[in-house]
Amino acid sequence: MKKALLIIFCFLFGFGFISPGLAQNDSLALTITPPLVRNNVSPGQIWQSAIKVVNNNKKEITVFASAVDFQGGTENGSVQFIPTEELGGIKEHLLSEWLVLPEEGIKIAPFQSENIEFIIDVPESAEPGGHYAAILIGTAPPTDEFSGATIKVASLLGSLIMLNVTGEVVEQGQIREFSTDKNVYSEAKVDFTVRFQNQGNVHIQPQGEIRIYDMRGNQKGIISINHKTEFGNVLPGDIRRWEYAWDDDIGILDMGRYKADLILGYGERARETVSQPLYFWIILFKPLILIFSLIIFFVLGTVIFVRRSIRKAIKETRGLANLVSPDVSALKKIVTAAPKKNEKDSGIINLKKLK
Repeated sequence: MKKALLIIFCFLFGFGFISPGLAQNDSLALTITPPLVRNNVSPGQIWQSAIKVVNNNKKEITVFASAVDFQGGTENGSVQFIPTEELGGIKEHLLSEWLVLPEEGIKIAPFQSENIEFIIDVPESAEPGGHYAAILIGTAPPTDEFSGATIKVASLLGSLIMLNVTGEVVEQGQIREFSTDKNVYSEAKVDFTVRFQNQGNVHIQPQGEIRIYDMRGNQKGIISINHKTEFGNVLPGDIRRWEYAWDDDIGILDMGRYKADLILGYGERARETVSQPLYFWIILFKPLILIFSLIIFFVLGTVIFVRRSIRKAIKETRGLANLVSPDVSALKKIVTAAPKKNEKDSGIINLKKLK
């Protein structure tokens, strides 16, 4: 049988219906709590607990419990079930073999609930670190005669179990990526991407903040990461991806280079902290274009006005010059130059001769 990929967005959104192969007129509504079970156990310990299944239907139903191991799926927080026949020699981080579940079906009256008890028998040789399995709850397959064929339908939902076996537990993680989708934004709407890798042997839940500062060092926003939730876990060896959005209303004086600090803490035994800075620009192009347009319009208007004023002054100056200028032709008639023939006719009196 090929590997069945049953994707459950449990770390992020909780656990819901997994494989609703229901008949059109015979749909069922079931609820299981808690969707996630976490506990610390020791090698050789026997731990007993229960999950609650609620029948939200008008008729009695019978449910059956089974266990299946799972491992990390995609970076968005889904998990991938591992069929028993495909486990092979992989035993690390598995849990289903330790689970003891009821073998017979459990009847649940309409709009009532039943506790399904289970036992986890941790062997003495259990490896320290995280071990993972899911308890799947399936409805009894009803039968319906249709064209001589028997149609079987079933509904599945489940609860994830995440155990931490004490011992040489390694809690280690690293920020693989902290980025934005762009380097320059025209408004204060920024999308952040965070990728965190679990490099230890037990699941960890990184928690922290993204703090955003403007170019003057003023804090402009805080984005919380995995606060007040049981989800957001990262399995050993997996990389988990989160996306966050920051939206703010800023003025033109708030433009410039911004800084975002990612700070994450993880670990239950010894709290570790990792951080990484990120820089981006916010330039409000629309108001800037408007301001530059007004400045250019003002400068051009001023240049045109000055030029017109200069031309008008030149014309007025030329007009005044024409009013006060002498008649050159009249001066030519009054002033004539007589030719100089000789000293006697020159009109010059020699004073020495008069003595």
